[in-house]
Amino acid sequence: MNKYRLIYDYILDPNSFSLANSMLIPMAGGLLLTYIYYKGLKKYKVATVVTTILAICLSLLVSVSQYVGYKKIVSKIEEGKVKVVEGEISNYKPIDLTNHGSFESFTINEAKFAYSDYHRISGYHHACANGGVICNNGQEVKLTYYKEDNLNFIVRIEILIPNK
Repeated sequence: MNKYRLIYDYILDPNSFSLANSMLIPMAGGLLLTYIYYKGLKKYKVATVVTTILAICLSLLVSVSQYVGYKKIVSKIEEGKVKVVEGEISNYKPIDLTNHGSFESFTINEAKFAYSDYHRISGYHHACANGGVICNNGQEVKLTYYKEDNLNFIVRIEILIPNK
């Protein structure tokens, strides 16, 4: 039986969803509104207050949307609605760093994966050129993924530990 070392796990990755990052705009907006209130600023007060309140609302809406998406993926993982593929990477194609529309891609046992650092996707998306762990054909990996809209999204990566 092959032994693998965990490299990436969606649930444990702090970049999957961060409430702290999502709350920066609402907190800054709240501080701005407090400053305006206590200083009694009159010039541009209405426009600043309206713009700040709209920014806070938009930021909260985006945060809730991101959290719902995060919880949806976590539920899939916890309910076992994911697939596991194990084997050698083939058809590896690195990302083109000069083209921000490009993707890094590879295949394992007929399952095709593509991702990019330049596109916000759920799950693993770090190209080798930017510090990712999948870098060439022949790498032995075990991937856990879910399928949505005919795309495979990686939620867990394990790398084969070589025998000593």
